[in-house]
Amino acid sequence: MKTAIGKHVSEMLSSEKQGGLSRAMLDVLRVLVVDKGVSWRSELIQDLALLNAFRGEPEAVDEGKLDEALGELEKNGLVRAGERVKGTMGARGGIKDKLISLSDYAVTQAALSRDRTLTSYMHQRAMAAR
Repeated sequence: MKTAIGKHVSEMLSSEKQGGLSRAMLDVLRVLVVDKGVSWRSELIQDLALLNAFRGEPEAVDEGKLDEALGELEKNGLVRAGERVKGTMGARGGIKDKLISLSDYAVTQAALSRDRTLTSYMHQRAMAAR
């Protein structure tokens, strides 16, 4: 599985400049790495918007493309996703959301360790936190 994840990530990085689905999939992986491997779908949208703003692309996240990317990542074994109840302050009993997690956080993080977008973004976030 480790080599399969690395292979998929390498292929996506090679075709990222073409944009489209590969870039959307990589962005999901990048955000999940920043979020230590797990995020709610609703929060993933917000984090993707922050990544886009970091790149100087403040457009809204295309939720259709996000769902397509999540489906492809799940099909390829890079993420797991499932409906769960998310606790919130305002909703009694919580709300339904999709919990997204990396299949193997350490392997995905290692596969993206030389990704300039991710390393620059993580550096910028660390500097902002100071």
